[in-house]
Amino acid sequence: FFSKELFHRQGEKIFESLGGSLSMGAEIEQFDILEQKIDSLVSAFAALKKENETLVEKTQIQEEKLADLMSEVEALKSGRDKTKQRIIALLEKLEQITP
Repeated sequence: FFSKELFHRQGEKIFESLGGSLSMGAEIEQFDILEQKIDSLVSAFAALKKENETLVEKTQIQEEKLADLMSEVEALKSGRDKTKQRIIALLEKLEQITP
């Protein structure tokens, strides 16, 4: 992102515009702390972004599996219904031959 020098220069300008009166050493220390916090946030953001990408990928895989299973369930229901109709037809034939 930003170089350390640019970061410090911009920070000094902001600090001066706010009427800051810390010594240069204290300013640098404050900016070092701020820089560490920003670096930590950037790292956390990168980790969360990667985790999100992984979760999106896993979700897509699960959605594909779900679609496959739903198709399988529909095929099984259709097969069950056909079998039921055949049994009914056979029972009707049996009724015709029994007195």
